[in-house]
Amino acid sequence: MAYEREFDFSENDFVIIKTRIKDIAGIHLSDRKKDMVYSRLARRLRSLNLKRIADYLKLIDDDEQELINFVNSLTTNLTSFFREKHHFEYLADPIVPELVRLNRHDKKIRIWISASSTGEEAFSTAFTLCESIQDWRNWDIKILATDLDSNVIRDSKTGIYPKSRIEGLDEKLVQKYFLNGSGKNRDFCRVKPEILSLISFKEFNLIAPEWRLKKQFDVVFCRNVLIYFDKETQQQVLRSILKVLKNEGHLFLGHSESIGDLKNQTTHLGKTWFRNIPDTQSSSKVSLCG
Repeated sequence: MAYEREFDFSENDFVIIKTRIKDIAGIHLSDRKKDMVYSRLARRLRSLNLKRIADYLKLIDDDEQELINFVNSLTTNLTSFFREKHHFEYLADPIVPELVRLNRHDKKIRIWISASSTGEEAFSTAFTLCESIQDWRNWDIKILATDLDSNVIRDSKTGIYPKSRIEGLDEKLVQKYFLNGSGKNRDFCRVKPEILSLISFKEFNLIAPEWRLKKQFDVVFCRNVLIYFDKETQQQVLRSILKVLKNEGHLFLGHSESIGDLKNQTTHLGKTWFRNIPDTQSSSKVSLCG
């Protein structure tokens, strides 16, 4: 038996919402997502004391902040520390030893986490670098972590997590890289400042027509975000990533994602792990990472 909805939600409302989120964020919502969309929007209507979804759709036309809240409400943020562990194993060996050899003169390493969600992927990357480079404090390491969702970017910058989120992590890593909360914060932990300082968290839209990024990255993680785009947008994003990935740089995709029509521009090295084939193109745009 179908349940009665608190708010009327017509097929036309759903079509309008699908079109808006596709235009703004490139996210393709299938018909199977209709209940999820209703649930997320119903929370916004309750918090704003609105009675109709039509009123909410008018509001996001007029209110820039609520438009941001709208996008955030439909962004899925599912992640964990060392998710898809094999990628971090590849990063530890052979990628980091290769980067140490290639970059031994300027001692620079640049990595981009392009859909960083709540930050665990970026911190897992930082932990891996620190574990793999004995003198990492003498290196210029910068990790750019971006996401469309302004809320997760704000929270990630704190490096604070419930202790339940680090259950299952190697105890040596926990002791080495986290501080325990005390008093009213005893159920929380915080990534140590020297690790937090390696990462810049910034809002970024992968389907923006122009990326203010240089061809600078040794490694790019673009995992479990392409699945929300249609094929044309996936290829657009991947082409843009290859332009900012160094020649011979490394790209990681999510377990169910594909390089698609760009096979001739990459070398497949492992499970959703690719290397950028050298080219003569470069970008002159301003770097977000430095």
